[in-house]
Amino acid sequence: MHSGYLILLVRAPDAVVQSLVKRFRTQMWMEHGAVVDMEQDVAQRRDDPTTPAERIEIVDYIIEQRARLSKRDVWIHDLFPMHNQSVTDTLIHRWVTSWRLLELDDKKVLRSLRYNFGEKVAYYFAFLKYYNSWLIPLAAIGILLELLRGVISMTTYMRLLPFWGLGVSVIWGFGFLKSWERENACMQFDWTGKLHVNQIEYRNKLFYGVSRVNSMTGEVEVVYPAWRRLPKYFCVFLFMLAQMLIMLVLVASWVTIYEILKATYKESYIFSTQWLLILLEGCVFGFFVDVVQWNMVVTKMGALFTHWENYRTEEQYEKALVRKLFLLDFLNYYTWFFSLAFIFVIPGLGNYLTNTFNHMFFGDDINCCFGPYVNQDGSCTVCPVGDKDATCIECVGFFTFDRRHVDLSAMFVTPIVITQSLNILLRLVAPIMVRKRREKAQAYADARAQKRVREAGSMRIIGALDYEDHKASQFGNKSSARYLEYTPSEIEVLNRKAREILFDSEQDTFDPYDDFHVLTVQFGFTVMFSMLWPLMPFACFLINSVKGRADGYRLCKTLKRPIPRRANGIGAWKGILTSFAYIAVIVNVLLICISTGVLEFFDETCHDEF
Repeated sequence: MHSGYLILLVRAPDAVVQSLVKRFRTQMWMEHGAVVDMEQDVAQRRDDPTTPAERIEIVDYIIEQRARLSKRDVWIHDLFPMHNQSVTDTLIHRWVTSWRLLELDDKKVLRSLRYNFGEKVAYYFAFLKYYNSWLIPLAAIGILLELLRGVISMTTYMRLLPFWGLGVSVIWGFGFLKSWERENACMQFDWTGKLHVNQIEYRNKLFYGVSRVNSMTGEVEVVYPAWRRLPKYFCVFLFMLAQMLIMLVLVASWVTIYEILKATYKESYIFSTQWLLILLEGCVFGFFVDVVQWNMVVTKMGALFTHWENYRTEEQYEKALVRKLFLLDFLNYYTWFFSLAFIFVIPGLGNYLTNTFNHMFFGDDINCCFGPYVNQDGSCTVCPVGDKDATCIECVGFFTFDRRHVDLSAMFVTPIVITQSLNILLRLVAPIMVRKRREKAQAYADARAQKRVREAGSMRIIGALDYEDHKASQFGNKSSARYLEYTPSEIEVLNRKAREILFDSEQDTFDPYDDFHVLTVQFGFTVMFSMLWPLMPFACFLINSVKGRADGYRLCKTLKRPIPRRANGIGAWKGILTSFAYIAVIVNVLLICISTGVLEFFDETCHDEF
């Protein structure tokens, strides 16, 4: 007992596990296997040793299906598997602290992840490693292109950009996805001896509905009518529109502050006041958009809406959530870049959007002038939206914009480098700091409590209750008595372990879903916008090299150990990556034809001018 909680550590004896593992494997094959796989999945695996991941699945099955216990019970705070410290310490030493950039080349590490945490977790780290290895040649070409920028003429450089952009989106993007399919098949064959494995659909523990008799099987099953999700879909649609509007306002605010800094501080060399303030603005904006709004609002609301929609299986829930986030990415996260690349840089559209916000929030006329269109005496040189008339006066609103100052190549430093670095830092360092603070406070409280108990002469802890066989109580190594005597050092060990368990119970369970989402967003940036910033693949490679180790540390030390889940790949994320690859081809064509002005450099007269 500790801090108001009764901590119960459960370990299934080997005899119990062995009696259930054959039945468990047979049941998994009956629910999710194929007829042709019966001999391989059931007969040949009958005497295979039980992996730690499989053991946890069996214990979870005993608790939920046999004992009928779950976190829905009001007297249960949490149910989760404990970390195996020897395994996590080995992974930290051989993987997380490894100096190798491609640390997962050692198949023993990947096999250990699969054996101890399940295939779903192993597939995430395998995909991260494979994706990062494919970024290496792309990063090298991007660095070379950036170096050539200062050597070759601007005309030649701009003529190279379309081939670079289309090469990344068409050749590299689709080549990587096709190669990953092959790698995925090789991993399946290595792990299961089969090239094709059916996706196992786990029951959603939060699913609810009405009980009905299945006319085909005659069994009672819980169903949830699909029409009940329609009003929920409409609420999701309204939320998406609201997020897109919020993002447009944030982009306009960012552009306005950027213009104010440009106008106030003229010197723009590195480490100048203008440079530092613009960098600070990008950090604050990126932190708010990516860390606060996206992680704390959008993703949590997406999960809340998906829970509300009520899906029968975890896979249905994840697919619905992935599709939802794919749309939210475009209506929210990518709005920043699409608005700058296809709205603000196009003559007239950026001016109209700026005046629209001044009209909505400050009551200005839609034809007012701002920024570069205002003389020193406050008169309008040009009306950015309409003809020069009585309504063409200086805007009261603070939104402003100058198309000449938009640098499409610089705007990706914030989302790729700054915000992802902040995200990694917060997700890694914050739990460690919180743990140390709570550990210190709780250790002090435990020491005071132990002192009071020791002074009272009462050092007895309830051990075995009324067991007929004292060995069955698992306390036979101490005594068969009802009460056990513990030394102060033993009590301190128990308290320290209890503090670790309580801290783990307050943490999130490691789920690669969030990390997959970050990678898909990053993949979208790479295939869609590398043309604007050739260093994008190199920045992504460095971020991923750090992220892989940070995620490994979070898995082993700061987050709860997940219930192992079997998988046959990266699931619905494969479809999202393919969608990004197709969209990237269109985006790069639009960048070439509309936003960057690259086509003008193929004109013969351009050679003389540059």
